[in-house]
Amino acid sequence: MGWEEGRFPQKSSEGRKLREVGPTLLTENFTLISSHIGTPLKERILGSKSDLVVIEMSSESDRRDLYNHYRDVVRKMMYSNGDLEDPIPYCVDLVLDMVKFQMVKRLLQFAAAAEYVSEGLDDHLVDDSDDDEVRTTRIPDSSLTRMKSFVNSIGLGESADDLLKLNDSEEDERKRRIANFVKHELPSDEYSRFSAARSATFLDEVKGGSKRKHKEGNLLWWLGAPQCEPSVSFILAFTGREVVAYFVDAAVTVMRTEESNLFLNDTKDSHVAAPYEDCPLQIRHYTEALRRCEGWRRHRDFLFGYNETVETDVDCQEKADNSASLNSGTEENGCQQVTNGSDSLNGGITYM
Repeated sequence: MGWEEGRFPQKSSEGRKLREVGPTLLTENFTLISSHIGTPLKERILGSKSDLVVIEMSSESDRRDLYNHYRDVVRKMMYSNGDLEDPIPYCVDLVLDMVKFQMVKRLLQFAAAAEYVSEGLDDHLVDDSDDDEVRTTRIPDSSLTRMKSFVNSIGLGESADDLLKLNDSEEDERKRRIANFVKHELPSDEYSRFSAARSATFLDEVKGGSKRKHKEGNLLWWLGAPQCEPSVSFILAFTGREVVAYFVDAAVTVMRTEESNLFLNDTKDSHVAAPYEDCPLQIRHYTEALRRCEGWRRHRDFLFGYNETVETDVDCQEKADNSASLNSGTEENGCQQVTNGSDSLNGGITYM
Protein backbone atom coordinates (compact mmCIF):
# COMPACT_ATOMS: atom_id res chain seq x y z
CA MET A 1 0.00 0.00 0.00
CA GLY A 2 1.57 3.30 -0.99
CA TRP A 3 1.04 7.00 -1.32
CA GLU A 4 -1.53 7.95 -3.91
CA GLU A 5 -2.25 11.38 -5.31
CA GLY A 6 -5.39 12.76 -3.76
CA ARG A 7 -5.45 10.76 -0.56
CA PHE A 8 -6.60 13.90 1.26
CA PRO A 9 -9.32 15.67 -0.78
CA GLN A 10 -9.76 19.37 -0.29
CA LYS A 11 -13.05 21.24 -0.19
CA SER A 12 -13.90 23.78 -2.85
CA SER A 13 -13.45 27.45 -2.03
CA GLU A 14 -15.70 30.18 -3.46
CA GLY A 15 -16.74 28.06 -6.40
CA ARG A 16 -13.18 27.17 -7.38
CA LYS A 17 -12.22 23.59 -6.57
CA LEU A 18 -8.79 23.16 -5.05
CA ARG A 19 -6.67 20.37 -6.45
CA GLU A 20 -6.07 17.41 -4.21
CA VAL A 21 -3.05 17.34 -1.92
CA GLY A 22 -0.22 15.15 -3.12
CA PRO A 23 3.57 15.12 -3.34
CA THR A 24 3.72 17.73 -6.14
CA LEU A 25 0.67 19.91 -5.60
CA LEU A 26 1.16 21.89 -2.38
CA THR A 27 2.63 24.96 -4.08
CA GLU A 28 -0.37 25.09 -6.44
CA ASN A 29 -2.71 24.85 -3.46
CA PHE A 30 -0.80 27.70 -1.82
CA THR A 31 -1.34 29.80 -4.94
CA LEU A 32 -5.08 29.17 -4.90
CA ILE A 33 -5.46 29.78 -1.17
CA SER A 34 -3.34 32.91 -1.42
CA SER A 35 -5.70 34.33 -4.05
CA HIS A 36 -8.10 35.16 -1.22
CA ILE A 37 -5.55 37.56 0.31
CA GLY A 38 -5.74 41.06 -1.16
CA THR A 39 -2.86 42.75 -2.94
CA PRO A 40 -2.41 45.49 -0.29
CA LEU A 41 -1.92 42.82 2.37
CA LYS A 42 0.70 41.05 0.30
CA GLU A 43 2.58 44.28 -0.39
CA ARG A 44 2.42 45.67 3.14
CA ILE A 45 2.80 42.53 5.24
CA LEU A 46 4.59 39.98 3.09
CA GLY A 47 6.71 42.50 1.23
CA SER A 48 5.70 41.34 -2.24
CA LYS A 49 6.25 43.73 -5.14
CA SER A 50 3.66 42.12 -7.39
CA ASP A 51 0.22 40.56 -7.22
CA LEU A 52 1.68 37.07 -6.77
CA VAL A 53 2.51 35.60 -3.39
CA VAL A 54 4.20 32.55 -4.88
CA ILE A 55 7.74 33.19 -6.07
CA GLU A 56 8.89 31.06 -8.98
CA MET A 57 12.02 29.01 -8.50
CA SER A 58 14.93 30.11 -10.67
CA SER A 59 15.21 26.66 -12.18
CA GLU A 60 13.88 23.15 -11.90
CA SER A 61 17.21 22.05 -10.42
CA ASP A 62 16.83 24.53 -7.55
CA ARG A 63 13.35 23.23 -6.87
CA ARG A 64 14.60 19.65 -6.89
CA ASP A 65 17.56 20.46 -4.64
CA LEU A 66 15.29 22.05 -2.05
CA TYR A 67 12.88 19.14 -2.23
CA ASN A 68 15.69 16.65 -1.66
CA HIS A 69 17.13 18.73 1.17
CA TYR A 70 13.87 18.97 3.13
CA ARG A 71 12.98 15.38 2.35
CA ASP A 72 16.25 14.35 3.97
CA VAL A 73 15.50 16.60 6.95
CA VAL A 74 12.12 14.90 7.38
CA ARG A 75 13.69 11.45 7.04
CA LYS A 76 16.19 12.22 9.80
CA MET A 77 13.46 13.63 12.04
CA MET A 78 11.36 10.52 11.49
CA TYR A 79 14.33 8.38 12.50
CA SER A 80 14.99 10.39 15.65
CA ASN A 81 11.34 10.18 16.71
CA GLY A 82 10.72 6.46 16.40
CA ASP A 83 10.88 5.26 12.80
CA LEU A 84 13.82 3.30 11.44
CA GLU A 85 16.87 4.95 9.92
CA ASP A 86 15.56 4.13 6.45
CA PRO A 87 11.78 4.70 6.52
CA ILE A 88 9.49 3.56 3.73
CA PRO A 89 9.75 6.18 0.93
CA TYR A 90 5.97 6.53 0.68
CA CYS A 91 5.84 7.36 4.39
CA VAL A 92 8.54 10.00 4.01
CA ASP A 93 6.56 11.59 1.17
CA LEU A 94 3.41 11.57 3.29
CA VAL A 95 5.08 13.21 6.29
CA LEU A 96 6.83 15.76 4.04
CA ASP A 97 3.51 16.70 2.45
CA MET A 98 1.91 17.10 5.86
CA VAL A 99 4.76 19.32 7.05
CA LYS A 100 4.59 21.59 4.01
CA PHE A 101 0.80 21.78 4.11
CA GLN A 102 0.79 22.78 7.80
CA MET A 103 3.58 25.34 7.29
CA VAL A 104 1.69 27.00 4.44
CA LYS A 105 -1.49 26.99 6.52
CA ARG A 106 0.34 28.67 9.40
CA LEU A 107 1.99 31.19 7.06
CA LEU A 108 -1.40 32.27 5.73
CA GLN A 109 -2.63 32.68 9.30
CA PHE A 110 0.37 34.92 10.01
CA ALA A 111 -0.51 37.06 7.00
CA ALA A 112 -4.18 37.36 7.97
CA ALA A 113 -3.34 38.23 11.57
CA ALA A 114 -0.61 40.69 10.57
CA GLU A 115 -3.11 42.70 8.52
CA TYR A 116 -5.05 43.63 11.65
CA VAL A 117 -1.88 44.24 13.66
CA SER A 118 -0.46 46.51 10.97
CA GLU A 119 -3.65 48.56 10.69
CA GLY A 120 -3.71 49.02 14.46
CA LEU A 121 -0.08 50.13 14.53
CA ASP A 122 -0.67 52.59 11.68
CA ASP A 123 -3.56 54.19 13.58
CA HIS A 124 -1.50 54.34 16.76
CA LEU A 125 1.41 56.05 15.02
CA VAL A 126 -0.87 58.65 13.44
CA ASP A 127 -2.60 59.46 16.72
CA ASP A 128 0.58 59.68 18.77
CA SER A 129 2.71 61.61 16.27
CA ASP A 130 4.04 64.89 17.63
CA ASP A 131 6.68 66.96 15.85
CA ASP A 132 7.66 68.69 19.12
CA GLU A 133 8.14 65.43 21.00
CA VAL A 134 11.73 64.59 21.86
CA ARG A 135 12.56 61.29 20.22
CA THR A 136 14.19 58.66 22.40
CA THR A 137 16.25 55.68 21.47
CA ARG A 138 14.26 52.48 21.92
CA ILE A 139 15.82 49.13 22.65
CA PRO A 140 14.85 46.75 19.84
CA ASP A 141 12.58 43.85 20.68
CA SER A 142 14.34 40.58 21.26
CA SER A 143 13.70 37.59 19.05
CA LEU A 144 11.75 35.98 21.90
CA THR A 145 9.51 39.03 22.20
CA ARG A 146 8.83 39.11 18.47
CA MET A 147 8.07 35.40 18.43
CA LYS A 148 5.67 35.78 21.35
CA SER A 149 3.95 38.57 19.43
CA PHE A 150 3.50 36.33 16.40
CA VAL A 151 2.16 33.47 18.53
CA ASN A 152 -0.29 35.81 20.25
CA SER A 153 -1.51 37.05 16.85
CA ILE A 154 -2.43 33.54 15.67
CA GLY A 155 -5.44 33.41 17.97
CA LEU A 156 -4.94 30.05 19.65
CA GLY A 157 -7.10 31.04 22.62
CA GLU A 158 -4.09 31.23 24.96
CA SER A 159 -1.19 33.66 25.12
CA ALA A 160 2.38 32.68 24.37
CA ASP A 161 3.30 33.09 28.05
CA ASP A 162 0.47 30.77 29.08
CA LEU A 163 1.56 28.17 26.54
CA LEU A 164 5.15 28.31 27.79
CA LYS A 165 3.97 27.56 31.33
CA LEU A 166 1.94 24.51 30.33
CA ASN A 167 3.30 21.03 30.90
CA ASP A 168 3.06 19.01 27.70
CA SER A 169 2.39 15.48 28.91
CA GLU A 170 2.58 14.07 25.38
CA GLU A 171 5.97 15.66 24.79
CA ASP A 172 7.23 14.37 28.14
CA GLU A 173 6.05 10.85 27.29
CA ARG A 174 7.67 11.12 23.86
CA LYS A 175 10.98 12.14 25.43
CA ARG A 176 10.82 9.25 27.88
CA ARG A 177 10.14 6.79 25.06
CA ILE A 178 13.08 8.10 23.01
CA ALA A 179 15.39 8.09 26.04
CA ASN A 180 14.43 4.49 26.78
CA PHE A 181 15.09 3.56 23.15
CA VAL A 182 18.54 5.17 23.20
CA LYS A 183 19.43 3.48 26.47
CA HIS A 184 18.20 -0.04 25.80
CA GLU A 185 17.56 -0.57 22.09
CA LEU A 186 19.79 1.69 19.99
CA PRO A 187 22.80 -0.23 18.60
CA SER A 188 26.12 1.34 19.50
CA ASP A 189 27.15 1.68 15.86
CA GLU A 190 24.04 3.80 15.16
CA TYR A 191 24.48 6.24 18.04
CA SER A 192 26.46 8.84 16.09
CA ARG A 193 23.98 8.77 13.20
CA PHE A 194 21.05 8.97 15.60
CA SER A 195 22.62 11.98 17.33
CA ALA A 196 23.12 13.68 13.97
CA ALA A 197 19.49 12.98 13.08
CA ARG A 198 18.39 14.60 16.35
CA SER A 199 20.02 17.85 15.20
CA ALA A 200 18.10 17.99 11.89
CA THR A 201 16.25 21.27 11.48
CA PHE A 202 14.18 23.25 9.00
CA LEU A 203 16.09 26.42 9.88
CA ASP A 204 18.19 27.86 7.08
CA GLU A 205 21.97 27.61 7.19
CA VAL A 206 23.61 30.73 5.79
CA LYS A 207 27.08 31.29 4.37
CA GLY A 208 29.40 33.45 6.40
CA GLY A 209 26.64 35.13 8.36
CA SER A 210 24.91 36.39 5.22
CA LYS A 211 21.14 36.39 5.42
CA ARG A 212 20.69 36.12 1.68
CA LYS A 213 23.09 33.41 0.54
CA HIS A 214 21.92 30.14 1.96
CA LYS A 215 24.34 27.27 2.43
CA GLU A 216 21.57 24.69 2.75
CA GLY A 217 17.84 25.16 2.49
CA ASN A 218 15.67 28.20 1.99
CA LEU A 219 12.45 27.57 3.86
CA LEU A 220 10.38 30.50 2.64
CA TRP A 221 11.49 29.93 -0.94
CA TRP A 222 10.55 26.25 -0.68
CA LEU A 223 7.11 27.24 0.61
CA GLY A 224 6.71 29.67 -2.28
CA ALA A 225 6.62 32.75 -0.05
CA PRO A 226 8.49 36.07 -0.14
CA GLN A 227 11.03 36.91 2.52
CA CYS A 228 9.43 37.72 5.88
CA GLU A 229 10.38 38.68 9.40
CA PRO A 230 13.03 36.20 10.66
CA SER A 231 10.76 35.16 13.51
CA VAL A 232 8.28 33.82 10.97
CA SER A 233 10.86 31.38 9.60
CA PHE A 234 11.75 30.32 13.13
CA ILE A 235 8.13 29.58 14.03
CA LEU A 236 7.53 27.77 10.75
CA ALA A 237 10.61 25.61 11.37
CA PHE A 238 9.38 24.85 14.88
CA THR A 239 5.94 23.99 13.50
CA GLY A 240 7.49 21.59 11.00
CA ARG A 241 9.55 19.86 13.66
CA GLU A 242 6.50 19.42 15.90
CA VAL A 243 4.41 18.06 13.03
CA VAL A 244 7.02 15.37 12.34
CA ALA A 245 7.46 14.53 16.02
CA TYR A 246 3.73 14.33 16.73
CA PHE A 247 2.96 12.45 13.51
CA VAL A 248 5.64 9.80 14.05
CA ASP A 249 4.78 9.44 17.74
CA ALA A 250 1.11 8.91 16.86
CA ALA A 251 2.11 6.32 14.26
CA VAL A 252 4.26 4.51 16.85
CA THR A 253 1.25 4.41 19.18
CA VAL A 254 -0.86 2.88 16.41
CA MET A 255 1.82 0.28 15.72
CA ARG A 256 2.11 -0.72 19.37
CA THR A 257 -1.64 -1.10 19.88
CA GLU A 258 -2.56 -2.99 16.71
CA GLU A 259 -2.91 -6.74 16.34
CA SER A 260 0.41 -7.28 14.61
CA ASN A 261 -0.38 -10.87 13.61
CA LEU A 262 -3.14 -9.61 11.32
CA PHE A 263 -0.81 -7.70 8.99
CA LEU A 264 2.12 -8.25 6.69
CA ASN A 265 4.81 -5.57 6.79
CA ASP A 266 6.91 -4.09 4.01
CA THR A 267 10.59 -3.32 4.15
CA LYS A 268 11.97 -0.01 2.88
CA ASP A 269 12.48 -1.73 -0.49
CA SER A 270 8.78 -2.71 -0.69
CA HIS A 271 9.47 -6.38 -0.05
CA VAL A 272 7.39 -8.37 2.40
CA ALA A 273 9.34 -8.58 5.63
CA ALA A 274 10.07 -11.83 7.42
CA PRO A 275 8.67 -12.20 10.96
CA TYR A 276 12.11 -11.75 12.54
CA GLU A 277 13.03 -8.57 10.59
CA ASP A 278 12.86 -5.08 12.04
CA CYS A 279 10.38 -3.15 9.94
CA PRO A 280 9.90 0.58 9.59
CA LEU A 281 6.55 2.13 10.37
CA GLN A 282 4.04 1.22 7.69
CA ILE A 283 1.82 3.54 5.68
CA ARG A 284 -1.20 2.14 7.55
CA HIS A 285 0.26 3.39 10.83
CA TYR A 286 0.54 6.95 9.52
CA THR A 287 -2.87 6.99 7.84
CA GLU A 288 -4.51 5.61 10.97
CA ALA A 289 -2.74 8.30 13.03
CA LEU A 290 -4.28 10.89 10.71
CA ARG A 291 -7.70 9.31 11.02
CA ARG A 292 -7.52 9.47 14.82
CA CYS A 293 -6.46 13.13 14.85
CA GLU A 294 -9.66 15.10 15.37
CA GLY A 295 -8.03 18.40 14.46
CA TRP A 296 -7.03 16.99 11.07
CA ARG A 297 -10.38 15.33 10.40
CA ARG A 298 -12.40 18.41 11.23
CA HIS A 299 -10.21 21.35 10.24
CA ARG A 300 -7.22 19.97 8.31
CA ASP A 301 -5.02 21.31 11.13
CA PHE A 302 -2.82 18.58 12.57
CA LEU A 303 -1.43 20.56 15.53
CA PHE A 304 -3.96 23.25 16.40
CA GLY A 305 -7.25 22.07 14.92
CA TYR A 306 -8.54 20.91 18.28
CA ASN A 307 -8.67 24.52 19.54
CA GLU A 308 -11.36 25.45 17.01
CA THR A 309 -13.22 22.26 17.95
CA VAL A 310 -13.27 23.23 21.61
CA GLU A 311 -14.44 26.75 20.84
CA THR A 312 -17.16 25.42 18.55
CA ASP A 313 -18.37 23.02 21.23
CA VAL A 314 -18.48 25.81 23.81
CA ASP A 315 -20.37 28.14 21.49
CA CYS A 316 -22.75 25.34 20.60
CA GLN A 317 -23.46 24.65 24.26
CA GLU A 318 -24.03 28.34 25.02
CA LYS A 319 -26.38 28.58 22.06
CA ALA A 320 -28.28 25.53 23.25
CA ASP A 321 -28.55 26.91 26.80
CA ASN A 322 -29.84 30.25 25.54
CA SER A 323 -32.32 28.54 23.27
CA ALA A 324 -33.54 26.36 26.12
CA SER A 325 -34.32 29.41 28.23
CA LEU A 326 -36.44 30.88 25.42
CA ASN A 327 -37.95 27.80 23.88
CA SER A 328 -37.33 24.25 25.00
CA GLY A 329 -37.67 23.00 21.42
CA THR A 330 -34.92 25.10 19.82
CA GLU A 331 -31.79 23.59 21.35
CA GLU A 332 -31.12 21.34 18.38
CA ASN A 333 -31.76 24.09 15.82
CA GLY A 334 -29.48 26.53 17.60
CA CYS A 335 -26.66 24.02 17.82
CA GLN A 336 -27.09 23.13 14.15
CA GLN A 337 -26.77 26.79 13.14
CA VAL A 338 -23.48 27.14 15.00
CA THR A 339 -22.17 23.90 13.53
CA ASN A 340 -23.10 24.97 9.99
CA GLY A 341 -21.36 28.29 10.54
CA SER A 342 -18.22 26.52 11.70
CA ASP A 343 -18.30 24.24 8.66
CA SER A 344 -18.51 27.16 6.27
CA LEU A 345 -15.46 28.78 7.87
CA ASN A 346 -13.36 25.65 7.99
CA GLY A 347 -14.23 24.04 4.69
CA GLY A 348 -16.63 21.52 6.21
CA ILE A 349 -15.96 18.35 8.12
CA THR A 350 -14.43 15.56 6.08
CA TYR A 351 -13.93 12.21 7.73
CA MET A 352 -11.32 9.85 6.36
